[in-house]
Amino acid sequence: MCSTRSILDYLLEDYNVKYGLKVTLDERLDKKIFEKVAMTRKNSNAMAFIKGYDTRLKKLKRDKIAALLLTKRNIKVHRTIFPLNKNCNVSIVENANNRTTISKSAAKWSFDDYKEADVIEVCRVFTIDEQFCK
Repeated sequence: MCSTRSILDYLLEDYNVKYGLKVTLDERLDKKIFEKVAMTRKNSNAMAFIKGYDTRLKKLKRDKIAALLLTKRNIKVHRTIFPLNKNCNVSIVENANNRTTISKSAAKWSFDDYKEADVIEVCRVFTIDEQFCK
């Protein structure tokens, strides 16, 4: 969850450098600060980027899977003891009549408020989404 949420921060920093906004590492960088600096420097490319970034971010926040990673990350990571649920299937080995039968085991991790998909699949859907790559 931490890595996935960081994608948005990395994008801002990458485009800070790309467009020469010069927001230093000692300064806070978020969407509002990026936009303010872009406007101050009259950097049309940076302003176009942040407008598209904001539009896509709003769209992501309306998506149920993305919302888990974007809006609930801090709660899940910093405020709850067990942010995930684990569903385990136990493997069973049976020996009968000189035949060994082994059943497979599996574990499924899910967010407690989105049990429809495995955590890995949720993260994959979010990171494969090429909205920010266009």
